[in-house]
Amino acid sequence: MSRPSSVTSETPAGNGQPSWMYHVGIHRGTLTSRDADEPKPAKSLQECRDWAERNRQSYASLGCQIWFCYAMSPEGVRTTLIAGAPYS
Repeated sequence: MSRPSSVTSETPAGNGQPSWMYHVGIHRGTLTSRDADEPKPAKSLQECRDWAERNRQSYASLGCQIWFCYAMSPEGVRTTLIAGAPYS
């Protein structure tokens, strides 16, 4: 599985304005255990940061590590939210 492509054209709640997109992937310590969620539209970079912290805690409780976690601005600028953990 490869990392999802960046999607920046979605809009939150149909307001016509480009939104931030939140991207996260996880793994259980091996290359074959990785998985990624679909990109999720967010209202702001802060909302993406809040989701990142909640995901870090919830995935850790399941024995998973963050593979990648970043936000893509409406202008297409990528902001890393959590540095990915290496495989075992």
